[in-house]
Amino acid sequence: MSHQNDVKARVADAYERAQLAVPEKTRSLERYLTLLEHAQDLIRTTDARVFSTSFDGSNADMPIYGRARNWQWASLHHFLRARRALGVLVRLPLFWQVEPLIFNACKDAGGFPFVNDVANMPVGRLAVTEANVNTILTTVQGAQGFSRHLVERNTPFPPNWFVVHQLSDTPIQLPYLMRPGLIVHNEVHLFPGIPLFYQCAALAESRQLHFHVADGFIVDSSETQKEITVTGTPDDVLPLYHCKLPYQLADVPSSVCACKERIVSLIW
Repeated sequence: MSHQNDVKARVADAYERAQLAVPEKTRSLERYLTLLEHAQDLIRTTDARVFSTSFDGSNADMPIYGRARNWQWASLHHFLRARRALGVLVRLPLFWQVEPLIFNACKDAGGFPFVNDVANMPVGRLAVTEANVNTILTTVQGAQGFSRHLVERNTPFPPNWFVVHQLSDTPIQLPYLMRPGLIVHNEVHLFPGIPLFYQCAALAESRQLHFHVADGFIVDSSETQKEITVTGTPDDVLPLYHCKLPYQLADVPSSVCACKERIVSLIW
């Protein structure tokens, strides 16, 4: 069976379990979320990890998204191991509910998570100076604010930063993280805790916003090159299927990554 036919068969099985028809044409993310609402009972009765589909913690009406229970945050695992993470200061919104995934990644790397309320930067700063923290896990807005806080308090920077962007973010310059000796891993999440684009070690060291497509996702540019279409992974309870998103994707020309994966540039 060809890869394309395999994807179609997998998607068809998932939609049949949800008692939904497979979309016959490209749909918007909003339309996918409407379909997802009809799969909420299936997600809740399946042994699945659940994720929010909104980066807005006040949006309690958004449907939940399900992934296989054994799925792990692989890019975080790889980064923490490669960077020999010790204490990992977790400055992500608590409603993301990704702490078990972070704990597993820290344990795998021989480190430990230190969960810090995003509003309490002084405690985070003390963790950096007194709790053996050498890695920061945060959003791009969080990285901007916390790095400024460390500069204002004349606090040495941890060397490792793992920064999560959301698709709707406008790219933000992080001048304080351009310091020599820092490694900044950037990745773009479709939903909180669901990477769509990630960086390997080589891309993180390049300090460019260049990415690889996350494992299992299929991402292509539309015919007009003004949109991308996304099909979900085998781990999704109800995968996206030819879901269009209003972003542009460009292959980075004449570039071969050390890890042999395709390199893309996301144009917000």
